[in-house]
Formats: sequence, structure tokens, C-alpha cells
Amino acid sequence: MKRHLSAFLTLLAAATAITGSLAADQTSLSGGIGYRQDSLTWKSNGRSNVNPKTKSNLHFEDVEIVMLGFNGKTTFGHSNAYFKLGFDYGWIVDGRLREQLRVDQQTRACQHLSGSYADSGKFLEAAVHNNVRRHSFVWDLDLKLGYPVQCICDTFSIAPTLGFMLNREQIRVHGHSPICDAMDDFADENNPKHGSHYRFSAWGPYVGLDFAYALENCWSLYADLEVHFGRIRRDRDCDTDYAHIDRLQRTKSFWGPSIKVGANYVLCDSWIIDASVYYSKYVSCTNRDKFTWATGNIRLDLGTVF
Repeated sequence: MKRHLSAFLTLLAAATAITGSLAADQTSLSGGIGYRQDSLTWKSNGRSNVNPKTKSNLHFEDVEIVMLGFNGKTTFGHSNAYFKLGFDYGWIVDGRLREQLRVDQQTRACQHLSGSYADSGKFLEAAVHNNVRRHSFVWDLDLKLGYPVQCICDTFSIAPTLGFMLNREQIRVHGHSPICDAMDDFADENNPKHGSHYRFSAWGPYVGLDFAYALENCWSLYADLEVHFGRIRRDRDCDTDYAHIDRLQRTKSFWGPSIKVGANYVLCDSWIIDASVYYSKYVSCTNRDKFTWATGNIRLDLGTVF
């Protein structure tokens, strides 16, 4: 993460140095509230040389989030280049975790006269459903540089963009039905255990295009298309009675698209009201690990231009 962030900050410093002699032409600040829903899946297989062999399938579904967001935008003199900064923080108010765990534990291997092997051991497979608990949260940081180019007419523009994002999601799950209880025929369901903790972090640069179209009567339409790539880290702290699963940490590369479509209206005294819809999907896939993170939200912002 430090390498990607350092590269983007170096580019930002260079852009600032180039435009430093130009006074900021226009600056806008806004804040708003939104509703967001996430879906995360994480499929991981244990190493083949580790006994027991494990296959874990986690699915966080219908993760509902209430969020607050803040945005800032400034242009640089007559160059029309702009810089955007956005930060969102959200509280997870509802959600479910569906977990499936398969364990193959080999206890003995014998060789027949024919040269073949016969394994013996035990096989366990269990599935549980738990609710996401309170004190779960998300936050996103986004930095973007863009340069609009007029085309077709003066009211329509396209801006190639370069940015850097950092996303974090921290999830805590109720511990009333841990996976180890589902594997134990003599488990006491009335004995609550500690909850599980999951943390997912994504960071990296992106490239994209910003579209803007100004209508009559103070209305404007816009759309942001982006392709993200970088690294995703997933951390798991739970209770399965298998140490290599309970404290699992992996960091892998990812890529994924995002799209944002919205409209804004200029009120009196340079105040602007903005409504938007956003969707993104990040995918990370290797031989022993597959992770997907889909996000969709709607939000309403109020801002001012000065």
C-alpha cells in the first residue's frame, strides 16, 4: 500500500507544482447522507501439505450501511484541471454471514501390494448463519485528478482521470452459533462464545473517465467510469478450533470496475443539491483463494461553490 500511495502522492505533488502559479478558480465543498449495501464472498483452501485440509466459504450478504460523506473539488486557474477529495464513513446496521467449512483430517495412509494407497481419517462439513453485530463500520478515502476536454458542444465534456482509493470494512459477528458448535454433536447452544471479527482492506490506483452535461434551468448530469486495481487484504479472527483458519490473513491483487451516475441542481446563492447512484465490484482470484466485494449505494448531498 505504501508503494502505491507514495507513487500517487508524487504525481499529485508534480501536478501541484505545475499549477502552483495559478490561483484556484473554483472550489466546492459538500456533505451528505446515503444508504449502502455490500456483498462479500471469500473462498479459501488450506495448503495441501497441512493436516487437516480445510475449505472455507464465507458470504456476507445484505450488509446494510448508513453512511455520511464529504467531498471537495478545486480547479487550477484557467487550465480547467481539477482535484477531488472524498471521504465516507458508514455504520453497519444489519447483515448476515453464511459460513460453510469442510475439514478432511487424515489419520493413516497404507500402501497395498498393487502400489496404490488407501487413506483413512475423518470428514467434517458444517454450515452456520449468523447476524452481523453492532460496532461494525466502513470508511473510504478517494483522491482524484482530472482534466476535462470539451467535445461536441460547450455543454458536454469528458475528463480523463487518475486517482487513488483506500477502502476499509470492519465486521463483527454474533458468536451464538460458531462453526465449531455445528461440528460438535454435544455442543451447548445456550453457551454463547466470543464473536468473530473480519477486516477487509482494498487500496490502489485507478484510471477513468468523467462525463458531464449541463442542461438548461440549472440542471447538470454526470457519470464517472473507473477501473480499479491494487491489493486487497483480508483478516479473519474467529473460533473454529483450527488455528490456521481462525487467524487467517491474506493479501492478494485485485481489479474491478465502478460506475457513478448522478444529477445536480444549482439553488440560490451558489448552493447545489446532488443525487447519485454508485456501484463497484472488486475481484481477487488465485488458485487457493477467491474474493469478491460488491458495493452499491444511493446518496443525497448538499454543497456550496465559492
